[in-house]
Amino acid sequence: MKKKLVIKFWKAEKALAMQILEQEGLPKEKEEGFVRIVSSPAMFEDEIYLRGEASGNYNMCYSYIETDSKRDAYISKITNAITDELFTGKGELEVGEMCEFRVDEHCLWCKYKLLAILPESYDNRYIASARDYYWMAFKEARPIAKRTEPKVKENGEVITYIWEEE
Repeated sequence: MKKKLVIKFWKAEKALAMQILEQEGLPKEKEEGFVRIVSSPAMFEDEIYLRGEASGNYNMCYSYIETDSKRDAYISKITNAITDELFTGKGELEVGEMCEFRVDEHCLWCKYKLLAILPESYDNRYIASARDYYWMAFKEARPIAKRTEPKVKENGEVITYIWEEE
């Protein structure tokens, strides 16, 4: 399923306006996280609302912000949250693919190719290729998250962010 989100921001002195130009393939509702999907767009300090269903199409919302630097930081917070919450896939572990591994929760994640997954009765059940001739066993494994960064188009004080994922 194709996912696409196009948002236009207008920066003004101590203010920010937002309009959703296109939104498809996203959930019809989302009630958790910084990014929420409800009936129509809105911006708040601790959350942002994207539109639900078809209602709220092209509606504009705005917010007054103490300083221009806080306004710019808020735009960054919004776009990073959208990328993290809506355009970062979790995926599944697949043998033969690069994944992240660690021995336990106190270790850093490292990237190797997944060779095999042993039955759950084994403590270190994820077998990875450290080099062409060497393998290691790990307790934890996770897929490498696919993250879709937005394309950014700037035209003076108007900035358009475009997220698109097949």
